[in-house]
Formats: sequence, structure tokens, C-alpha cells
Amino acid sequence: MRKPNTLRRKEISHRFVLISLLSFLGFALILAGCSNAPGAGNSNDEPEPIIEETFLLGTLVTVRAHEWDSDLDIESAIEQSLKVMEDAGNVVSVYHPESDISAVNSGGGQPITVSPEIFELLEIALEVSELTEGSLDPTIGPVVEAWGFYADDRRIPDDDEIERALELVGHDRIEINKADSTVTISDGMKLDLEALAKGYAGRLAVEFLADQGVTSALISAGQSSIEALGDGPGGRAWRVGLLDPRQRDKVYAVVELYAGEALSTSGDTQRYFEVDGQRFSHILDPRTGWPAQTMQTITIVTSDSVVADALSTGLFVLEPTDALDRVEEMPDVEAILVTSDGEIMSTSGMDSRVTIQE
Repeated sequence: MRKPNTLRRKEISHRFVLISLLSFLGFALILAGCSNAPGAGNSNDEPEPIIEETFLLGTLVTVRAHEWDSDLDIESAIEQSLKVMEDAGNVVSVYHPESDISAVNSGGGQPITVSPEIFELLEIALEVSELTEGSLDPTIGPVVEAWGFYADDRRIPDDDEIERALELVGHDRIEINKADSTVTISDGMKLDLEALAKGYAGRLAVEFLADQGVTSALISAGQSSIEALGDGPGGRAWRVGLLDPRQRDKVYAVVELYAGEALSTSGDTQRYFEVDGQRFSHILDPRTGWPAQTMQTITIVTSDSVVADALSTGLFVLEPTDALDRVEEMPDVEAILVTSDGEIMSTSGMDSRVTIQE
């Protein structure tokens, strides 16, 4: 049995630089880079960052740029990066009628040609499905629909509804043909890659900004998917405060994020409903058809934002010790989580980059 993480605890007594308004907070706060404090303002010799926020991908998206080429119109570059993210969200969306995902879902069991980008995302989702023994399943759509999360008409379906929905779920039933970039699913099945959407959009935005000459920036989608371009202010690590899943005005841990890394958090704190005091999250276990109940939140840190998104969603439905054991076997992937009863646990590699807060 894995023991609780024994990382050092430190009281937060320094002022935070908050990117998002409290009404839009997701899972994390971006703290100013600082080597000796959980959060502090820029030093006198560091220019103030350019910060742009807008509502995209169903959440508040923030681009925070710190360093860029002197001849770059940074405001224009940030605006264009936000458009890149918006377009990426439409490409992946299960709701957009003209997306490749919608085409596959309405394909009637026929092979549907998809873009190389969607094909790559599906390959990543299927790889993570194998790594997690099906706890991430890109065909979870019928179950999501049964619980009313697509139509925002959330309810507890009866057992027969769940059983019928589960008959249409199975990542091993997806047929992909790399030679002609086609995807085939049985009639009635529903492909859903929404779990990867924010990470994918963030990846493209970082690539765009880097091409434009930005050398230090942070992209945040709802504070649940965060990607670092270059080092933080002053060449230091970026510092990300993870919000307590049950006390949303409190940070339970501060994670250091290094250049080229991404962080993804999944939890039961944003899209959920309650019945008789029991919380039902939108993250559903494809093995049972019921919302995950073993954790309050899990955060993944790795080098690829899409992989981070996929892993945080898939691992969230597992038992905490099982999830961490699986991450321990993955190279260059770390995790920290809060169990359903509030216990903080993490992988061994997190010790050097995390400070637990009191």
C-alpha cells in the first residue's frame, strides 16, 4: 500500500499573481516565477508580462507572455495564438457539426477520412487507453450522453440506459487505417476526444508563439491545461498553485513547471451535479458507466500537453495507488492527486518540484 506523500509543508505568506478572476478559476493558479517563495511579483529588472484572457473551449483561456523578440508585435501575436486555439477546439469538438469527429459519428459505420491532426490525437488516445487498460476510452460518448452532460441536462440514468450505452463503448472496436487516414466505428458509437482538446489547443498555441519569436510564455486553458514556452521570469521555473478541490480559495500544492513541460489536472470540481449530497462528475468510468469516485483531483506533468490531458482523464477513474503505480512506470511523467477522502499522494519524482501547502 502506497503511503501518503510526506513532502514538506509551507504556509503561503507571499502574495500571488493571479491570472484569472475567481469566478472562472479552474484547478490551478499561475504564480510568478521565484526561486525562494511560493509567489511574488516581478523583480525590478524584469518587464511586466503581457496578459490576454478570453473565453474559449468552454473556459477562460489565458496567454501570459514574458519575453519576445524586440521587433514582434506581441499583442497581435497573442491575439493570433488565441485564434489558433479557437480553431483547434472546433477541429476536436464533438459539438461542431463540421468537425471530423462529427463526421465519424454520423458515418453509419463507414470509413471516414480525417485530418492528420485528428488521426494523431486518436492514436494518442488509443495508446493511453492501452496504458490504462481502457480507463480512458475515446468511445465514451454514449455514456456521456446518457448522463446528460452533452445537453447540459444532467441526471442519473437508470441501469438499463447505462447498460445500453456501454454496449456502444469499446476503444478496441475503433478501426483506423493509417495508409488512407480513415477511422471507422460501428453505427451508434460516438467518438469523443474532448478530453484532449485543451492540451491540443495549448500545444498549437505554444508552437505558434515560438515561431513568432516569443521565448517565454505560459498558456493556460481553464487552469486545468497549462503549457510552458521557455523558462519563467528570470530564467526560473514557472510556479503553478494547485487549488484545493474542496476549498476553492485555497492552494493545496505548488508545482514547479520547467521549459517545454505541460501540466494537466482532472477533477470533480467543475462539471458535476449533486443528488442527496453525493457528487457526480462528468469524468465517467468506461468500465462501469458511472462517474469516477476514487479521487477529488489528479495532476499530471509531462512534456506533451495532449498526453498530459489524456493521462489525467484516464487515471482519474482508477484507484489512487493503481494510478500512481502506472505513472511510476512511465518515463518523464509525474503525478500528484487528492483521494476521495482528502489524502494527498504523489509519485516519487514529484518530491523535488512540489511544496505542499498548509
